[in-house]
Amino acid sequence: MPKPFDNITRHLLSFDTPSWARFIGIETTQAELCNADLSTVTSQADAVVLLGAEKRKAAHVEIQASYDSKIGERLNLYNALAWRALDVPVASYVVLLRPEADGPAMTGVLRQVGDEGVLIREFHYRAIRV
Repeated sequence: MPKPFDNITRHLLSFDTPSWARFIGIETTQAELCNADLSTVTSQADAVVLLGAEKRKAAHVEIQASYDSKIGERLNLYNALAWRALDVPVASYVVLLRPEADGPAMTGVLRQVGDEGVLIREFHYRAIRV
């Protein structure tokens, strides 16, 4: 749900988007405002389990029978959505049911690096080979 200043801020950003990018420290001559409505995310993880009597942590489990080169991105998304929904730390696990589900993307780490080589995001998960 938008907050009171969200709409006016978005309106102001639409006027000279490259200037706003430079204002926050991004050197660019081109920038375009895009649709940021993330409310349409309809994802369902295979399983999210609350842990312990106090339910102060959770485990997110994905079951894979085939290879997915984008598994880290999907695990990261489901992890963030579960964390947001439950408000507890969430650890992610991918269970690989067959050797065909394993591959180069199953490293246990998703890294996103920016243009200047600066680490933007590092997400860890555990790959369990059955």
